[in-house]
Amino acid sequence: MEGKPSIEVPTSELPVEYRAAEADVEAVVFLDRRPGARGELFRLPIGTAPQRIGEGLYSAGEIRARHERMLTKLFNVPTYELHYQSLRDGMDALDRLASNE
Repeated sequence: MEGKPSIEVPTSELPVEYRAAEADVEAVVFLDRRPGARGELFRLPIGTAPQRIGEGLYSAGEIRARHERMLTKLFNVPTYELHYQSLRDGMDALDRLASNE
């Protein structure tokens, strides 16, 4: 009950030239892959990011409280839902978002 079951890969093992210990969050995008979707981004209401991320937390007690406090930092971050079918359509939509940010 301490966190989401996942596989972690150390960034030192990734084939990237630059890594950072921290990053600014410019936007949060929830992925929704569905048949027939064309790579469209839909803006979600302010406050959606911490609420939706919080729904997926597996933590409890003090750890849960810490997670929820950290998530409040995302309250005003622009949040979107990406509907897409193909990887290319999804990537194109994300590229458009990045170029507008």
